[in-house]
Amino acid sequence: STQPGLVEALIARAERELAEARPRFGSTLRWLAGAPLLRPIRGEADAPPMAALTWAYRGEMEELILKEGEARRLREAILELGGSPGGRRLEAFSAAAFTEPAGDAATSALVRLLGSGLVAT
Repeated sequence: STQPGLVEALIARAERELAEARPRFGSTLRWLAGAPLLRPIRGEADAPPMAALTWAYRGEMEELILKEGEARRLREAILELGGSPGGRRLEAFSAAAFTEPAGDAATSALVRLLGSGLVAT
């Protein structure tokens, strides 16, 4: 028998720790979520084409909205990462996933992915 709420508290703590983890240079990344799907988003005629990446992680649907070309590139990199049992180095994944691996958009996307399917060790 366990105390009421103990399991939920442990799960919440583990999820917080995963979300707060930041990959460092040389980290190995692994994708633990479902394969991301790409859904084009039609906006204003003069706006750049956008797309939503959606995937399942721990029984919940996750979503990341990016410019369509960036979303396609990130999706391909995630699919490749998901098929790599040994994972990939942060640097190699970032180079494949982002046109500007050190830019703000790449950093924001990595932060969003961490804790929702992307794990760094």
